[in-house]
Amino acid sequence: MKKSGFSLLLIVTVLAAFDPKDLNELRREHECQMCDLTSADLRGLDLSRANLSESNLSGANLAGADIRKVNFSHVDLSDANLSGAIIKGAKFPDAILHRVDFSRVRGWAANFIDAKIDSCDFDGAALGGAKFGNNDLTDSTFEGAILWRTIYKNVKGIPKQKKR
Repeated sequence: MKKSGFSLLLIVTVLAAFDPKDLNELRREHECQMCDLTSADLRGLDLSRANLSESNLSGANLAGADIRKVNFSHVDLSDANLSGAIIKGAKFPDAILHRVDFSRVRGWAANFIDAKIDSCDFDGAALGGAKFGNNDLTDSTFEGAILWRTIYKNVKGIPKQKKR
C-alpha cells in the first residue's frame, strides 16, 4: 500500500511541473504554442507579442511581466499570478481564467471576450478600454479597479465603479 501511495505522489509531482524544453523555446523563440508551462516562474520577463495559444500556464507566476499584446487564446491560466503585469492589448479569447490574480495589472485595451472568468482578483487593476464579452464576473473582485471606458457586452455581474 505504501508503494502505490509513493507512486501516486511521484506522478502528481511530475504532472505539476512545467516542461523545461517549452520554457527554453519561449525564451529563445518568443513563442510557445501548445506548451506546458505549468507553475513556471516567468516573473518580470518581457513576453510582449509572444504567442502562447493553447498552452498550459496554470499556476504560473507572471507577476510584473510585460505581456503586452500576448495571444492567450485557449490558454489555461488557472491559479496563475499576473499581479502587477503589463497586459496592454493582451488577448484572452476562450482562455480559462479561474482564480487568476490580476491585481494591479496595467492593461489598456486588454481583450477578455469569451474568456471563462471565475473568481479572479482584479483589485487595483487599471483596465481602461478593456473589453469583456460573454463573461460571468459575478465571483470576481474589482475593488479599486480603474474601469474607464471599459466595454461590457453580454456580461453577468458587471462591476460597479465607485463615484469619485
